[in-house]
Amino acid sequence: MERSPLSEVHSSLKSGDLLFKCFRCGSCCCGDGYVFVGKDELSGISEILGLRPAEFREKHLELSRGRRRLNGEYDKPCIFFREGEGCLIYEARPRQCRSFPFWLEHMKDPENFAEIAGFCRGVKELVRIKEKEGRDE
Repeated sequence: MERSPLSEVHSSLKSGDLLFKCFRCGSCCCGDGYVFVGKDELSGISEILGLRPAEFREKHLELSRGRRRLNGEYDKPCIFFREGEGCLIYEARPRQCRSFPFWLEHMKDPENFAEIAGFCRGVKELVRIKEKEGRDE
């Protein structure tokens, strides 16, 4: 049975055979959800924003079930995403953001991964490359 370009990309990313490139399109920044921030990530983000860590915590974080998260609404873009500029803290973005789209729920379930491929420019580009490779063979 022939595999689709999407399933080939999914398998190759899981095995580490493909490199993912973030295009900084912001699609993942504008979906539903919260962004959690680890204690070890506070200083890097604070520095980019020109704030002391305590100041950053006070202005931009809230506790949710004992975990720090960026304040903002669940169904709104991340507070540090700006249309036309992208992520204002990209170089020090939280681990949760750095690891997208490699979240466990996306990598273990091809259907969830297909959903990501619908909006993530980096995944779309990998699928496009696989489709082209298939046509060139």
